[in-house]
Amino acid sequence: LPDFNFPAFFAAAAVLRDRGYTVVSPAEINTEQKLTGTVPWVECLRNDIKALCDCEGIVLMPGWEGSKGAHLELHIAH
Repeated sequence: LPDFNFPAFFAAAAVLRDRGYTVVSPAEINTEQKLTGTVPWVECLRNDIKALCDCEGIVLMPGWEGSKGAHLELHIAH
């Protein structure tokens, strides 16, 4: 997806924060490295998973079914 779908991630995070949730968004972890491609996907996912392990819940965005990373994150959350 264009820009790794980050605009949708940022918008969803803003909505959740407005509702009082503390949000840990994979789009906000290693953002610059992801956008420039200076960090391999697997390393970014590793950092995302580390952050996920400290979360109490997970929110999936529309179209998550097409994302290998989202499938892995959901599996870990379960």
